[in-house]
Amino acid sequence: MTFAPSGANNTLATTIQNKALKFTKPKPPVAASTSRRYELSNWDKFSINLPFGRGSVVWGEPIFIDSRASKREIEEKRQLLEKKLLETFEDSKSKVDNK
Repeated sequence: MTFAPSGANNTLATTIQNKALKFTKPKPPVAASTSRRYELSNWDKFSINLPFGRGSVVWGEPIFIDSRASKREIEEKRQLLEKKLLETFEDSKSKVDNK
């Protein structure tokens, strides 16, 4: 699953996410997966969802952040969103993989 165009696998790009978290809209973690997919064996484990399979889209609880949050609070929310995205993605995959 890819969260950022470059960097470690399953991590949110700090600068991009910090800017996005500054907006006052809630950030819900959303993930989609299909039972027929091809998972690349590169650094980010990118998935290509294929047609004619079962699909699952999972929404998690929105994450709220105050527009006046400190850098520390923003980093905490970024880490929370990253964790929730991983959980949401695993939930989506388990629904279509019958696990």
